[in-house]
Amino acid sequence: GVYQRVNTAWEQLFRIPAAQIVGQPLQALLDSMQMISVQTGHMCTDAETSLAEQELHIVAPDGRAFDALYWQAAFTTTDGNPAGTIGAMMDITLRRQAQVALRAEKERAEVTLSSIGDAVITTDLGWRIESINTVAQQLTGWTADQAQGCLLSNVFELMDVPGQTPQGPKWSDVLSLRTVVHADNQVLVSHVGQHFAVEYTASPIAKTDGSPMGCVLVFRDVSEKRYLMQQISWLAYHDELTG
Repeated sequence: GVYQRVNTAWEQLFRIPAAQIVGQPLQALLDSMQMISVQTGHMCTDAETSLAEQELHIVAPDGRAFDALYWQAAFTTTDGNPAGTIGAMMDITLRRQAQVALRAEKERAEVTLSSIGDAVITTDLGWRIESINTVAQQLTGWTADQAQGCLLSNVFELMDVPGQTPQGPKWSDVLSLRTVVHADNQVLVSHVGQHFAVEYTASPIAKTDGSPMGCVLVFRDVSEKRYLMQQISWLAYHDELTG
């Protein structure tokens, strides 16, 4: 448990000269700092070596706080006898901050999608569902857990209406044509067999270089709107009292 050697990166991370720590017991440094285990990684063990991996939040002796990923393994002499341990540590503070920011951004996006009135489904390039908001779950009859990773065609199932010829491209053409597709007068069949009149817009999700990385499908229930249009059409040609 006595320090034999530390490298320059270790000196820079803890801001302690090697001459000040080499020959000192490891516990002396541990006692001078706060070290909280954020996540304990896996322990890999085979006939020759074992490797421990751990994620730590460290408050250094000078008061600086940072996050680090730490690996520790045993080493031996040439004849195989235990000789000590070697540890490697990497400062992951920026990565941790980015993960926290990304998680917060994802939560904001999910709250936004859940609060709007339209149904929204996003997919990857293979048309497998990555997210589905509350309205889309209600219309399709699929929960988020059920739909995650499923093909969009299984969840967003449209009925073939006799005598109705599709006008222009369909949602399945979005990625191949890299264009926005809009359609109305569609009939959605939910997971439990309910039918909804819907209209939808499907758009490719693009990377910064313009290449597609998935699709976003936005649709809404227009059953009431269709019913009212049918009523208006009927009233235009019929007497309301006699029919």
